[in-house]
Amino acid sequence: MCIVELKMFFSHYRERIEINEENIQIIEMLNRSTGLKMFPNLQTWGHYVFKTISPNDDILTFEKCESVFGTSYTNGIFGLFDANNDLTITAGEFVTGYYGVIREKYFLNQALLQKNNLFYKLNIIVSIMCLPFAVFVGISFLGFAKYFANLFSIISGIILSLSFVFSSVVGDIFRSLIFIFIVRPFEAGDYVKINDKIFIVEELGLLYSSFLIDSLLTYVQNSQLMSKHIVNYRVSEIEEKIYKFKFNIKSFKEKAEMLNRKIKKILKSDTQVYTGKYLINNYIILNDDIMTVEIVIYFKIRYQYIKGLLKNEDDFLLILHDIFRDLDLKVC
Repeated sequence: MCIVELKMFFSHYRERIEINEENIQIIEMLNRSTGLKMFPNLQTWGHYVFKTISPNDDILTFEKCESVFGTSYTNGIFGLFDANNDLTITAGEFVTGYYGVIREKYFLNQALLQKNNLFYKLNIIVSIMCLPFAVFVGISFLGFAKYFANLFSIISGIILSLSFVFSSVVGDIFRSLIFIFIVRPFEAGDYVKINDKIFIVEELGLLYSSFLIDSLLTYVQNSQLMSKHIVNYRVSEIEEKIYKFKFNIKSFKEKAEMLNRKIKKILKSDTQVYTGKYLINNYIILNDDIMTVEIVIYFKIRYQYIKGLLKNEDDFLLILHDIFRDLDLKVC
C-alpha cells in the first residue's frame, strides 16, 4: 500500500507527511540546480549541493540565496536548514538537514507500512476468533443448529479451555495495541533513550518490538516497555544532560557565582549546540567538607543526529573540567 493510501487510515500521520513532502520538494529543487544525478552517499551529495549553491563561501546568507532562488524558495530553504535562525546556513547545518529529510521520508514510509502490516495481522486474529461464532449464527439462522449441537458443545469447551490458557496473551496484545496505536511512543527509525541507553527502533510488533543497540538486533516485549521512561529524539528538540560532581563546600561557595558566569558565556558562544538554558541545583551535603552538585545543560538536537549530540555532551564535560581548573574549584 502506498503512502497516499495509508494516509486515509492513519490520519495522525498527516502533518508529518505534509511537512516531509514540502521539504522533499525543496530538496528536489536544490538537486536540479546541480544538473547531476544524486550520489549514493547522501552526506557527500549534501556537501556537493551546498558547494553548488554557495561555491565560494562556507556560509550561505539569506541575501545570496534570495538572489538565486527568489524570496519564496529562499524562505522555504532557510526554514528547513537555518537551525540557528540567524539568516545564515553553514555547510554542517545544510548536510544535517538534507540527510534528515531523506531519512524521515524513508522511515515514515516504513512506519506506515509496519502499522498497516500490524492491522493485517490483527484482522487475521480477530477473524479466527469470530469465525466459530459466525458459523454458529449462520447455521442457527438456516435451522440446522440441532444437528450440530454436540459438535458446538465440544468446540465451546475447547474454546473455553483455550481462553484460560491464552488469556494473558490476549491481554498483552490488547495493551500492546493501545501502546502502539494510541500512545505511539516511537515509530520505525526513531532514536529513543530507554533506561539511559540509546536504541534505534527497527520494527513494531503486536507483542514484541525490535531495536538496534550497538549494531545488535534486540527484541523486547511491549508490555515491559510500558513502565519505562522513554525519550524519543524525533519529537524532542532538546536533550537534558545531567553532570554530577562532588565539590569542597567552602570552595564551591566562593566560586559559585564565577562558575555561573563562565557557563553562561560558553552556552552563548555556540547557539547551534546549546539552548542557553542550564541549571545548577540538587545540592546535597555529604559531610562537613563535601557536597554533591548537579549541573544540567540543555542541548539542541535536530533530525535525531545522535552522534553529534553525544560528542557535544562529552565535549562539554571537558569544558567543565577546564572551568573548574581555571577557577581553582576543588572537585572531590
